[in-house]
Amino acid sequence: MNNPTSVATGRVLELGTASVEIEGDDALGLPALCRTLAERARAAARGLALATGSAKNGWLVDSAALLRRHRDEVLAANARDVAAAPARGLSSAAMDRLTLSPARLEDIAHALEEVAALPDPIGEVVTSS
Repeated sequence: MNNPTSVATGRVLELGTASVEIEGDDALGLPALCRTLAERARAAARGLALATGSAKNGWLVDSAALLRRHRDEVLAANARDVAAAPARGLSSAAMDRLTLSPARLEDIAHALEEVAALPDPIGEVVTSS
């Protein structure tokens, strides 16, 4: 399984085995970063569409375990992001929604495990009237 951890280290955002150069702290670098991440997500989606249900479930369970194992690092990075949010124009309501706590992080990990326990809907035909 790929390691889905993300760690911001200085001028590079590391995403598992990939990394993205951060062009700057100003708002102009953010659109380029988002575009690069979206392009990588699109490419990953193609591979994910061909993955078996057990492979996808394994990724979900592994991701939950990694969130728990790296809880302190995730919470510290989130605290830095939230502290920088007012300078980016985020409202207090938006910052509240983005702020992680140990309980919220555990809820996310638990939700990943719940999704892994569901039947794989890929290939299932759903009709509506």
